[in-house]
Parts: sequence; C-alpha cells; structure tokens
Amino acid sequence: MISKPNERPKRMGRPQKSADERKSETLRFRVREDLKDRVAAAAASSGRSISEESEFMIETFLKYRKILDMMEKQENVRELISGICKTISVVQEHKIAENQPVTMNDWNADGPLPQWTRSGLRAGLQVIIEHSIPRPLEFEQIDWSVSPKRLEDIKVYYESNIKYMHDIGVEVGQIFTGQSIELSDELVKDGFGDVK
Repeated sequence: MISKPNERPKRMGRPQKSADERKSETLRFRVREDLKDRVAAAAASSGRSISEESEFMIETFLKYRKILDMMEKQENVRELISGICKTISVVQEHKIAENQPVTMNDWNADGPLPQWTRSGLRAGLQVIIEHSIPRPLEFEQIDWSVSPKRLEDIKVYYESNIKYMHDIGVEVGQIFTGQSIELSDELVKDGFGDVK
C-alpha cells in the first residue's frame, strides 16, 4: 500500500489515550509478600489490576492522610473512628430475617428503610461517642488545690472555656457538613477528605 503525500501512516497497536488517562511516570518499589497478597486480593475484589489497585490505595491514603495519621498516632482517635465505621457497617448490613433488609446505605433518601437506618445509626453512634469522648467534668468535680479566694476566678475561666470550646466544636462541625458558608482556609486542606 502506497501512502499519499503528507499522509501520516496509520499507527499500529492500541488507540492512544488522552493526556488525562496517560500515565507519565512509573513508580517501582519492593513490598513484603503478605502485603502483595493483600493488594492482589483487594484488586480481585474490586475488579482492578494490581497496578490500578495500588494507585487507588495511594490516592486514597493521600486524600485522607491527616485522618489516617491521627488514627496512627492517637489511640483515642483510632478507637472513635473505628467504632463509628464498625457501627455504620453493622447497622447497614442488618436484616430482620434472611434476605429481608431493614436498612440501606443512603440514609438521606425517602421511604421507611432510610428512616430505620437513621434510627439505628443515631442510637449506635451516640453510644460510641459517649464511650469514646466522656462529657467534660463539672467544675466542682475537679480537685483544683487552690485557695478559696482564687477559686471563683478559676471557675469563671474554666466555665467560659467549656462554652468557648463547645461553640468551636459546633462551628467546625458546621464547616465540615457544609452548613457554614464561611469555610476556614486553615481547616479546608488536603488530608481531611472532601469538604462539602
């Protein structure tokens, strides 16, 4: 076959991927055999190749790195987040009888199943939070070991900080749930996942 002048010869092989789809770099590293087996099992479960699964895991880690770092360093954070995730999983998978679910993953949808899911989740998560994060002590429950003269000033300071931190917690919760329009640049950084 003779090519016409100025006509590019047809490219052999697979069609070229777009710039977004192309992988420009290769990352090579050694892993333990047990870790390779776990990645391979995860890849088989997700339907991805081992390479795709490895990339997915790295991207996920980078997206949530601050949360994962806190879980690694702080046992109380690890216990709280683990308890929340396990509670959600068990509640969502609950069935009254075989093949008769009473809950669903999308608890914000309409209909009875999401309402039953919300009921189970709210009750379970309240127990987890009460267990993992005890309520702050009342002023009188703390041994201050100071003179009665200073005690009144300390009480005002203590109780004002309890209220201040309560309000901070509400504000942070509103930021991360999208209820506050004014998002703090300090809080909206990579590593805490997506902020609505």
